[in-house]
Amino acid sequence: MGKRGEKMKKKKFLLISVLLVGLSSFPLPQALAKEAAFWQDNLEEGWEYEDGATSQLKMSFKSVLDPTNPDQKVVPKDPDAVEVSSGYLTIDYVSNYRFGKHPVHKRADYYYPSYDIVSLGALTQQDLTSQGSHSLQLKMVPHFIQLTDDRRNSDNTPQKKGWKLCVLQEQVFESPTASLSDTSISLKNGHQATTSQDTQTIPTLENDISITFNQMEPVWKAEQGQGYGTWLAYFGKQATAEMQDIIKDKTSVPTDKLAYLNWLDESIPDNDSGVSMTIPKSEGLTDEGYETTFSWIIDASPNFEEPGL
Repeated sequence: MGKRGEKMKKKKFLLISVLLVGLSSFPLPQALAKEAAFWQDNLEEGWEYEDGATSQLKMSFKSVLDPTNPDQKVVPKDPDAVEVSSGYLTIDYVSNYRFGKHPVHKRADYYYPSYDIVSLGALTQQDLTSQGSHSLQLKMVPHFIQLTDDRRNSDNTPQKKGWKLCVLQEQVFESPTASLSDTSISLKNGHQATTSQDTQTIPTLENDISITFNQMEPVWKAEQGQGYGTWLAYFGKQATAEMQDIIKDKTSVPTDKLAYLNWLDESIPDNDSGVSMTIPKSEGLTDEGYETTFSWIIDASPNFEEPGL
């Protein structure tokens, strides 16, 4: 369950991984500007973009679902949760990885993020932003990805053309005065869930994903005929009933980012069966907060290879 509630007498450092979603049907943020040409070169026939970024497709809203019970709608509680996107082939949600505070030492070590926190219910991310907090039941869930393929033909039948999801760490972990250039984040013990009734067309989820700086890593792939509908992939074991009891009487979490991170670190167990980070012995740690950004990139063709990668 991770080390919670222990008093740290040594210096501490804070590890934060903020995930940035990149997808083919919304205005690309500045950090993904270099992907704009890639998406332009690989657009489906009939898709129209302006300035290589803005989709002219008709938009449809996607709800975030519980990865362990996809019939249940949820609202992510992380203050940096990426807003739900719109379109016909979308990344609807990706968890952030919050590794917490740890003593600074010189040996190589592994670190694990706290479980992701969601509230059960049908409120949208827009509702959450406008209200600041609400009184829906909280739940710990493993870190997860949600993807929806709703592409259809002119006669409204599913296209089922397949897709491919990759992840790229474009920046090293950085603090105000230092950086970590040789880290590795591992995603393992993956599971899939879906709202689709066609469970015979299950995509392929990579077994052991190792994310390192500037290396595009394949994560999830649906061949032609697979992956239509909404699919969820989560990493690690589901939180036990004993773990859920920690927050069973809570209906809200801190909305301030730092307060939320401290609450996670003090109260929420680690997802040590699904996500881990390795910092080698050679890295010189300082007692500061470190942060990096991941780009999650979905491609409309499962067999397309981006040039130069």
